[in-house]
Amino acid sequence: MSTPLCSEGIVKNIEGNSILVEITMKSACASCQAKGVCPSIEMKQEIIKATSVHPEELAVGDRVKITMERSMGGKAVTIGYLLPLFVMVGTLFVAFTLSNNELLSVILALVFTAIYYLIVWLFGKKIDRQFTFYAEKEDSIL
Repeated sequence: MSTPLCSEGIVKNIEGNSILVEITMKSACASCQAKGVCPSIEMKQEIIKATSVHPEELAVGDRVKITMERSMGGKAVTIGYLLPLFVMVGTLFVAFTLSNNELLSVILALVFTAIYYLIVWLFGKKIDRQFTFYAEKEDSIL
């Protein structure tokens, strides 16, 4: 079993084993030393659905630790970034080899990449079921 990826959040709703948790998504520069003087820091609130083995120990407003298997993070990167990159570059090379027209090749590469993302969006619920987040109560509340 691989090491889990972790985040912290606040419980917003509990329904059986299913828990809605609000987490703060920070941009990469949020951890930068110059964040106090830099105007580009971005943070947004995100609600995610997590599963808890012991939901009876949780209450709305509790701080929880959200975990996901590291392998699922790699899968998300593959679906969201690597496969569309291969689709775009592959289409670009094939189209240029066949047509020798740069503009047509670029347009086809963008169209095929858009079709890829449309397919991912259409199968979103099925893909979503493959990614499971787990919530556990934090031991120490600050």
